[in-house]
Amino acid sequence: MNGFDNNLAERLLRDNVIMRKITFGNRSFYEDSQQNHAVLMSRIQTARQRNINPLTFLHLLLTQPDVAAAAFLPVPVVAK
Repeated sequence: MNGFDNNLAERLLRDNVIMRKITFGNRSFYEDSQQNHAVLMSRIQTARQRNINPLTFLHLLLTQPDVAAAAFLPVPVVAK
């Protein structure tokens, strides 16, 4: 074994796959449902990786979008 695997990527996708399975996939009358689902899950995973409560972040995103957007900006690197 060479030590390379995609275990982290698979673990990050697990919640998304389970949600899709529980909700019977992305079947919808709306054409953008798959894209909307992907964006929503991306935001949730990013919030988790940044140690932000996903529900709190989604609430913030809907009520104060500029504050929520600032939470997703990369941390600036200061040159020495």
